[in-house]
Amino acid sequence: MNSEPAKPDLRVKRSRKLLRDALLVLIPEKKYDAISVQEICDRAMVHRTTFYKHYEGKDGLLRSLIQEIYDELATKIPTPDVVLATASYDKLAAHLIQIFIHIAEYKIFYKAMLSGSGVGVFRLFLRDQMVKRVLSRIRLLTKPDEQLPVPELIMAQYTAGALINVITWWVEQEMPYSPEQMALYVTRLWAYGVYPVFSLDPHA
Repeated sequence: MNSEPAKPDLRVKRSRKLLRDALLVLIPEKKYDAISVQEICDRAMVHRTTFYKHYEGKDGLLRSLIQEIYDELATKIPTPDVVLATASYDKLAAHLIQIFIHIAEYKIFYKAMLSGSGVGVFRLFLRDQMVKRVLSRIRLLTKPDEQLPVPELIMAQYTAGALINVITWWVEQEMPYSPEQMALYVTRLWAYGVYPVFSLDPHA
């Protein structure tokens, strides 16, 4: 008796990849809401019945795609124990480099999801996940009774929103700076703020 777990059928993996790639190609061409399952199948050259063997509809395909890419991104984000052990400027930059490398690797996905014709649900999902991560980091690095100069929720929303906007600009502009440069610039802004970067006195 063969006790080895069954491996995914290569044809299944190929069909899913073709369908996901087709969706990513179609999104920049037209709004997601206007895309039909038939258009996805035609672009992927996959039969409609094959599509429904894998997904209940285009929203199911989208959810599967988002979850797969986010799961990969999550592996680049430091866990709480790593945050406590590496709370430094250089370590933050190193973690951000890995995140920007991931985005560069999945450039087509992020450009399709975050561009003007992209899918709003992904931006909201990404923002919520980043806010949770930032809040977790803030709470790890501060004392329970510590009075912060800015409420933690505002800090989390500001940090997550700024990073998503920077990522969106980066992919829309065809990544004019390397992942290493982007990580350095974002780290400088996070560590020092906008005014010090410009050598301006915020109290002037």
